[in-house]
Amino acid sequence: MPEQEKYEVRIDEDIKELIPEFLAGRGRDVTLLREAVGKADYRSAGRIAHAIKGSGGSYGFVRISELAKEIGAAARNGDRELLAAMVERLADYLANVKVKYD
Repeated sequence: MPEQEKYEVRIDEDIKELIPEFLAGRGRDVTLLREAVGKADYRSAGRIAHAIKGSGGSYGFVRISELAKEIGAAARNGDRELLAAMVERLADYLANVKVKYD
């Protein structure tokens, strides 16, 4: 799948009003994750990633859940470099995702 396709998400019109706050919340999570990376706080990073993973799919953002799973794995493994890279991939996704409503 070309990378740009990963940035387009189709969401049910019925939850349209919930999406801006959902995405803003994930942006706040990125800030918290960056702080955790800076402190090498793998436990906090893992906890945040777990929460993101659970909510992403519920709102139709499967890619957010996939990235959160990878963030959680990096945190569990204590891999600071990979953790930082995955957090930035999540930040990039959030900055560029295009939401289309059905």
